[in-house]
Amino acid sequence: MGSVDFGRRFTAVVIDAVLMIVGGSCLGSVLGRVLGSVGGAAVGSAVEESDVEAAVAAGGVLGALAGLVLGIFAAAAIFIIWEGLTGAAAGKRILGMRVKSEDGSTASIGQLLLRTTVKNVYVLVGLIAGLISVATGMDGIDTLAELVNGAIFVGYIYIFATKGEIVHDMIAETDVFTN
Repeated sequence: MGSVDFGRRFTAVVIDAVLMIVGGSCLGSVLGRVLGSVGGAAVGSAVEESDVEAAVAAGGVLGALAGLVLGIFAAAAIFIIWEGLTGAAAGKRILGMRVKSEDGSTASIGQLLLRTTVKNVYVLVGLIAGLISVATGMDGIDTLAELVNGAIFVGYIYIFATKGEIVHDMIAETDVFTN
């Protein structure tokens, strides 16, 4: 049992991303069908008879796209929560890895949740900024969120490059180990 190198950790992230996109797309196709049907019917009933077909098609396409986006977000949320509660989402499990305390002992749920929160803080910043932007109509909030996320990314790279450690593991006092 030993600490896992960056390459294996990155491979686990890629596996998770592929599974999130595939799973999210499958879920999104079901949601999209439902939302497309509802959206198409709603839009179709609100227009004149001569424009019904085009309106239904447009509502259906918009519903399908919304379903796809919602499906991928739902899959991402499942993976984030899964790793936060267990210390290993699908990619780590497939490659025989798990998040543990720095000394190799089982990490506490508090450590795992802290690590997951720090690791995904940019997602939270983006979601909060998006909600504020939609609720208030303030477009500058999105730009501010992008700047904050850029600073977080640069900070991650700097610490990784200078100390060879990943920020979320440093803060939570965890590391990734082989089983």
